[in-house]
Amino acid sequence: MRNNTMKRSFVAAGLALALPFGLAACGGDDKPSKEDVRAGLDSMLADQGMGTEDLEQLGVEGDIVDDYFNCIVDGIYDDVSNDTLNALADNNPDASLPSEDQEVFQDATTACTSELGF
Repeated sequence: MRNNTMKRSFVAAGLALALPFGLAACGGDDKPSKEDVRAGLDSMLADQGMGTEDLEQLGVEGDIVDDYFNCIVDGIYDDVSNDTLNALADNNPDASLPSEDQEVFQDATTACTSELGF
């Protein structure tokens, strides 16, 4: 049980650290779908060694990873700019994340960590 808790904490900490340092305001004005944002998030985290497959290899169950990433997307989707959502959907980690959106990410990460028992 302790090992599972440690693995879950690793997922939460990794996402909290990985995202705010590398998203850009880019892309169009149109809001991408949640599915596109989730797919881009998966790609971005996989590029940083924190993708679903990477975490499964560390012994974190895929359902747990999916629930956590879906929770993050649900938590930010209506509260961050379309530019930030497009940056996620486009897997564009090269420009800074606006401070308002950074705060939304942090709040969503904290809420999802608590909600899912990490």
